[in-house]
Order: sequence, then structure tokens, then C-alpha cells
Amino acid sequence: MRDHRGIALIIVLWIAVLLSSITITGAYLVRLEQRQAYYSAREVQLISAAMAGMEKVKAELIKDDNVYDSLKEGWKSSFKDDFSIGEVTVSLSVEDEESKLNLNTASRERLAKLAPLERAINSNELVDSLIDWTDKNTDALPGGAEEGYYKLLMPPVQCKNGPLDSIEELVFVKGFQDTKVIDSLRKVATIYSDGKVNINTASLETLMTLPKVNYLLAQGIIAHRNGKDLEQGTEDDLPYDTIQRVEEVVGKDVYKEIQSLLTVKSSYFKVTIRTSFGKYSKMVEAMLYRQGRIVQVKYWEEV
Repeated sequence: MRDHRGIALIIVLWIAVLLSSITITGAYLVRLEQRQAYYSAREVQLISAAMAGMEKVKAELIKDDNVYDSLKEGWKSSFKDDFSIGEVTVSLSVEDEESKLNLNTASRERLAKLAPLERAINSNELVDSLIDWTDKNTDALPGGAEEGYYKLLMPPVQCKNGPLDSIEELVFVKGFQDTKVIDSLRKVATIYSDGKVNINTASLETLMTLPKVNYLLAQGIIAHRNGKDLEQGTEDDLPYDTIQRVEEVVGKDVYKEIQSLLTVKSSYFKVTIRTSFGKYSKMVEAMLYRQGRIVQVKYWEEV
């Protein structure tokens, strides 16, 4: 009977927490089963708050009717401060995935210019191995590896010969055993997006992967969009409403080289949500895909 009561209690708490953020009273600590249910309920409460936070982001993305996406819009600026959902404190951040370089679609030249790969001691090995892992052919590049190399590993690994499913997958790729490189890539690289870079949100490192775009030109692109105060995400920002406007900064010749790689509108947004209540906490990552006024959850992962 005790087990049945414990299961029933958990079900009731699940329903109650999903309906609203509630306070669990001390009465639930009387028995061991009830104490376990108490902890389970707290976890559910934290997850429910995370889901509510994600819905807030979705709402901001849906109501955004600008022809461009920039760092001063609600999907980014509305979540600078922590907020509460019931008794749970929510900390939330949103990243535009089009502000990053897509590892699955980028050329070798652009991969070689991406800061975490360019600065690595084994830069050529990393770039060649990444391309060999994601391309469909079985011909190894000079610094890379194909199936023959991976079969000899202990334990053996199958060479993907297809696009990465996650940044974390890089741990299986030749040369990427240094997780510091992978950690650095998470900030500037993605596997989502159609490969174009949003010039309103892209970082200096991402902009510098564009053909013929050096440090000064990348800084110029950012300074122009940041407005007079030169700070991103503030009211005086001057977002590019079309890609053609960046020609004013980089010049005609460079613009011809990069125009096919640019966008001012984004579709993929990574949401990182941290929820806490007393000594309990939870962190969740979600990927949202926006198409028109429809926003879908591509993945939801408790970290």
C-alpha cells in the first residue's frame, strides 16, 4: 500500500506542478516515500518553470515582425535579468545560431579561419579531419582520416561521412580529443542554420571567417550596427535591414565575395535556461526553429 500511495502522490504532484508553481508543504517529509516524492516534485517544478521560460522566448520570436533580427530585439533584450515563475528563479539566455559558423556547410578556407581551429597547434589536422568526417567521399585529406584510421582505434569508431548531429560529436573525430577546443567551438560554431551568417548578430570571430574580411573590416561591420554608443543590444543600434547595406562598410569588391554567405534574418535560436529554488537547480538547453510565425522545438536537453 505504501508503494501505491507513493506513486499516486508523485502523479498528483506532477499534475499540480504542471498546472501552476506550488509550494510543497512540510507534510510531505513525514515518510521516506513522501520525501522522495518531495524531491521529485521539486525537479518537476524546476522543469515546468524552464518550459514556461521557453514559452516566453517563443512568444517573443512569434511577435517579432521585423525584416531583420538583431541583438536589441525582444527575443534577446527581454531576458537580461532573472525573473520568477512562482517560487522558482529563472535565468535565461538566447543565442542566434545564425551568428555562428555552420561546421557542416562551411568551406575548408572558412573553417581554417575560425579562431578555435586556427589557433590550435594541430590546426591542419583538425580542419582536414573535420572535413573527412562530414564529407561523403572516402579519400582522406593530408591531415585527416577516413574509415581505415578509425577502424584501428580501440574501441573502433565508424567514420561518419555525413553531417555532425551535435558539436559534442567532435570528440570522436581525429585530433579533437582536447575538449578545450570543442568547448571554444560551442561559442562560435553551430550545426544548425542554412550556412548563412546574420551580420546583425555575428561575432567578430565569425565575421572574420568570411572571404577577404579581416579584423578591421569585421570590426567595422560591428561598429556600424552598434550605433553611436558602440555597444551592442542598445536602443541606438542601427541593424542592417538588408545585406546590401554592409557594402557601405566593406566596399564593392569584398561585398561581391561575401553576399551569398550573408543574411539579416535568423531561423534557429538556442535557449539556455537555469532554474533554481533553494538548494535545487536545473539547467536545460533547447533549440527553437522559427518559420514565419511558427516556432518549433528541435531539441530539449537537460544538462
